[in-house]
Amino acid sequence: QNGRAAPRASAGDEAAVAALRTLLAFADAAGVEVALYPHHGFWLETTEDALRLVERIDHARLGVCFNLCHFLRAGVATDPAPLLARCGARLFAVTVNGADLAGEDWATLIRPLGEGDFDLRGFRTTLDRLGFAGPIGLQGYGITAPPREHLTASMAAWRAAAPQRR
Repeated sequence: QNGRAAPRASAGDEAAVAALRTLLAFADAAGVEVALYPHHGFWLETTEDALRLVERIDHARLGVCFNLCHFLRAGVATDPAPLLARCGARLFAVTVNGADLAGEDWATLIRPLGEGDFDLRGFRTTLDRLGFAGPIGLQGYGITAPPREHLTASMAAWRAAAPQRR
C-alpha cells in the first residue's frame, strides 16, 4: 500500500524500486524469488502495475504473482490469456478460484473452484500452452464451506478442468 499514491499510479514507482532493490539483495543472498502480488484498492493494484516494476528493475529473482480475483476486480478484461503471455518467464506464481466474470464483490469473485462462469479449463490450457511450471494456489478468502469439503471439491474441479490432450 502507498498512502501517497493512488492505485495504479506510477507516482509510487521510485519508492517501490528502491525498496525492491534492497529486498532483492537479500533474495540473492538467500537464493529465493520475490513475486509481486497485486491487490484491489492498493497502490500495486493490477498485474500490469506489477509487471511495470518487474520490467523496470529487470532482476532474475523478481516476478509476478497472477491473482484471478484481483484481475477480475480491476475490470480491465475478463480473459487473462494475453496478460499471462505478456508476463512470460516473469510469471512466478498463480492463484485461482471459481468466479463470476461480471462479479463486483468478493463473494462473486472468490467462489469455490469450478463454480461461476470463469473458464477454468481455458485457464489451465493457457498455463500449459505458456509452459508455466510454477506454484498454483487456491484462493479461499471468504469461502464459508468447511475447509476439507472446499479443498476436496476444488481438487476435483481442478482435475476435471485438465486440458484435453490430443
